[in-house]
Amino acid sequence: MKITQVTCLAAWLVAATQPALHAQNAPEIRGNPYLPVSGLLEWPSDRAASQPDLTEARSNRVYDLHMDMGDCRHLEFILSTAGNWHPALMDYWFDRFMRKQRPKSYLITTTPPVALEQHEEQYFGMGNVSLRCQPHIAVGPKALMEALQKAGITVGEPVPLFTTRGNVLLVQKGNPKNIRTLHDLGRSDVRTVTPHPEREGGSFRLYTNTIYAITYHAFGKEKADTLFSEIFNRNDSSWVAGQRIHHREVPELIARGEGDVGVIFYQLARYVCELFPDQFDMVPLGGGVQAPDPLPGNPQLTLYALRLTGELTERQASMREAFFEEIEKGKMDKYLRRHHLIPAER
Repeated sequence: MKITQVTCLAAWLVAATQPALHAQNAPEIRGNPYLPVSGLLEWPSDRAASQPDLTEARSNRVYDLHMDMGDCRHLEFILSTAGNWHPALMDYWFDRFMRKQRPKSYLITTTPPVALEQHEEQYFGMGNVSLRCQPHIAVGPKALMEALQKAGITVGEPVPLFTTRGNVLLVQKGNPKNIRTLHDLGRSDVRTVTPHPEREGGSFRLYTNTIYAITYHAFGKEKADTLFSEIFNRNDSSWVAGQRIHHREVPELIARGEGDVGVIFYQLARYVCELFPDQFDMVPLGGGVQAPDPLPGNPQLTLYALRLTGELTERQASMREAFFEEIEKGKMDKYLRRHHLIPAER
């Protein structure tokens, strides 16, 4: 599969992930990634399953569950969120929110940010499951918040939730290619894994700008341009991309040996290294594995929560306000810290 217009990304996605680099912004990419399929890591469920449970743990797709939920107005809580903090969210959800608020029904999507489309189309699909509903809350970066506000579908102002600890390099266990710095990503024997440059444009630009900006700050524009071209413009299988959900696919492709290294959020790298300790190691981009200190050009992204418009029942409105009250009172903070995120100051 060829990607012919890598730079044709939605403006708000680009803005969402570009740090204030000005002249250090990454140049145009002219190469095309190799797009393999996934299926190796056995991702655990977020909760214990009842029987019968036909989940295929090595698949991120749902094809043998055929369902159209029709009108979802009966669901008490609907959240559309970027997936880069899903371990912290699920830990908080089952350990505290479910116990305290006891929603009888809910829908949480931890995918690339699709809250705007999900709200406008009143639809979310995965495999053969169709969910016809609008989210009550969106969580994502600043530019997503701005896009939702511009669309006129928000209530109140965005509430800061947390800030990341920058990005790191994720490699196979033992680091067989001896990847120590970003410079190694330009080697002819190293295959770099990224999110899909169009379907996950925000994360793609965040990670590629990390590569470019760190190199720019350390060595200047000429070396940054050269490294960027060595990684992305060779037009061979040295640049590997996921298809849709990078927080599953980047680790998957590295574990399978179809890629050697990927730039990824620190909190996601910690998650997969702890979940699959025999599969992965990480290489810091500033600081150490236990205490990251992001290098200049290694952005720390802030995510926000925002109420969305819609005809909510009394119970739905109560659930939504309870979620925001938990944020504003810091009740989520210990779960954020537990999963290597920095709670926002309020």
